[in-house]
Amino acid sequence: MISQFFILSPQRGDTLIFRDYRYDIPRSTPEILHSLLNPPSPSLSSLPPIINRDQVSYITLTLSNLLFVATTRKNVSPFVVLEFLSRVGGLIKDFCGGLSEEMVRLNAGLVYEILDEILDYGYLQTTSTDELKTRVFEDPIQTRQENIIQTISKIQPTLGTALERTLGGNNTPSSTRPIISTRPSSTKKESNPNANVGQVYIDVIERVTASFAANGMTSNAEITGEMKIKSYLRGNPEIHMTLSMMSLGEKIEHEYGSQHGLLLNNYRFHDSVDFKEFESARKLIIYPQEGEFIAMNYILNTDVRLPFRIFPSVTLLSPPNQMHIVVRIRCDIPRDRFSNNVIVTTPIPRSTRSVSFDLPDGGTAEHDVKGKKVKWVIEKITGGLEMSLRIKIISTKDFTGVNILEVGPIR
Repeated sequence: MISQFFILSPQRGDTLIFRDYRYDIPRSTPEILHSLLNPPSPSLSSLPPIINRDQVSYITLTLSNLLFVATTRKNVSPFVVLEFLSRVGGLIKDFCGGLSEEMVRLNAGLVYEILDEILDYGYLQTTSTDELKTRVFEDPIQTRQENIIQTISKIQPTLGTALERTLGGNNTPSSTRPIISTRPSSTKKESNPNANVGQVYIDVIERVTASFAANGMTSNAEITGEMKIKSYLRGNPEIHMTLSMMSLGEKIEHEYGSQHGLLLNNYRFHDSVDFKEFESARKLIIYPQEGEFIAMNYILNTDVRLPFRIFPSVTLLSPPNQMHIVVRIRCDIPRDRFSNNVIVTTPIPRSTRSVSFDLPDGGTAEHDVKGKKVKWVIEKITGGLEMSLRIKIISTKDFTGVNILEVGPIR
């Protein structure tokens, strides 16, 4: 049960969207929440996802540098509300063609129309794009930058590579066009209504979480991934897909892939996916919705091949108020590939007075005095290469073995 929903622009402190459903909470909640950010440079990373003030729960989610917030006085599941906030961001992206502050400002009327359809007196009704497209009638207003395509180079280890081979290696970026309208053609305002028709976009996004010992060996590693689909096929025909490089848990099937393929420890499919033949033949039948949706979530924690390895070392110097830290990173991807904008963050002792850097292999480093950490930015690193950062720290007091524990974890 949600009392209020609003979208904040943290940089300006503006309330872009505000809807009060139950009128049991003061309307000053956006100002209260914005005051919790760090002035004068608001930091979304410093804001916890759940905040309680004056018996009001603020549940927040950051999407595209915008703060999506739901407030309530009731005992609700925070995970359900966070999923709802994520889905609202997805609906805005589907109907408006993108998600940004300018897009929300230009399409405020359309956003309010969507909110009125998905919530009734604070109770969730639906977040299905297919259902809403027959109830939402306002046309989107495109931003001036709608034709600018930003290509982001990303590493796609394991499943991304397998899907690329399965789908023929076409790695087309996702479109930012609004969902295909079912309204009469006289109401359409698009200059090219046939753009993207007959195409389907598939994106694989993976997040790697790993822990390393001091000698660089992997303590544990896990990959969580999702397969997103955005379809512009006329009539929404079913899509048949075979993921031939996959195995499930310990059921190693040598006929799939060169060895045993990818061992999925856990997986989940969208309601629109028929996976009856997935365990036996790795086949999926997808009945795509209009708009973007996550067709599959999965987890891999067996035989994970990590793209990077980190080798840290800490040495106490003489005089005893000095410390020397060396961070080496090795890129374990194929030599014909590279990674852009790699950021390595190293926490340092709280008693640090001054920091100096040595970058023999390139990159840039900066000392975050307030956060007590050093951020190392590597613009480009090619597979098989190793780079290092040397940090010399001078403290306000003598270092001990306890201070060494303050170095890390390196992220």
